[in-house]
Amino acid sequence: MITTIKELLDHYISRKPLASLTIYNYNKIVARFGSKATTKINLINEDTCLAWRAQLESEVSTATYNSYLRFMRALFSYAVEQKITPDNPFKRLYFSPQYVTRPKGITDKVYMDAIRYLETYDNPSPGWFWVLLVKIMAKSGMRARQAVSLQWCDMDWDNLIIHLRASGSKTRREWEIPLPASLIEPLQNLHVKSGAVKKINSTDQVFNVTLFNDGLHTRYKGTSMSVNQVNGFYRRLSDKIGSKITSRRLRHYLATKMANCDNSNLFAIQDLLGVYARSSVNGTLPSYFSG
Repeated sequence: MITTIKELLDHYISRKPLASLTIYNYNKIVARFGSKATTKINLINEDTCLAWRAQLESEVSTATYNSYLRFMRALFSYAVEQKITPDNPFKRLYFSPQYVTRPKGITDKVYMDAIRYLETYDNPSPGWFWVLLVKIMAKSGMRARQAVSLQWCDMDWDNLIIHLRASGSKTRREWEIPLPASLIEPLQNLHVKSGAVKKINSTDQVFNVTLFNDGLHTRYKGTSMSVNQVNGFYRRLSDKIGSKITSRRLRHYLATKMANCDNSNLFAIQDLLGVYARSSVNGTLPSYFSG
């Protein structure tokens, strides 16, 4: 018998095809609700939900609260459907008004400050590894999830193409993007350095910072790199350079740079970023990408 929201979530996950990162985020939402309100399904009512909302609104952004509410509504609609509970109290909560702002990017100065800082101070370390990751994200527009999902077999050195897998895609689609010419040698050097630590298979991660723990003042947990480690790196880097830099902002940085080129092709840019997610990049990419 299901009596707690964690048991309800496990039941929900067992019947829904969800990505691992989505499961991780859903577990965080449920755990946070349990710590702020109650873990018992039969104790969750409109008053409990209102108290939870009041606490959240003082701690998280409007977008985050709306995201939490959207999921809790879906979870309890599932519980009603499965006859686990007769009512969905989250449907009586309203979404908070949310201002729609322009996507945030970074300037050339912030990008160069980040590269120079990592090359000079090696902090967060290993600086050479993170420099390559920042550069490829700024040149390809790939998301953090796509970066950690990238495998060596996805690198087509002959045709200078990177295959972005569906498993790492936000839209669960796959497509191909050009391999920036300026990053071919650094990526091949990464392969050599990775192979010096362990035998590299074609299905191994391209970017796996845990291979380079030896000699670092901060060791990375696990045996494969995670999205959380990438996000944690960008938080630490932002603190060091005094400007916010994230994988999402690098993605918008790329889009802005290409859109401002004289030979800009908006359809090709959208294709590169996976907005249309066709099988390959069509049209001519702006000259910015060739470097």
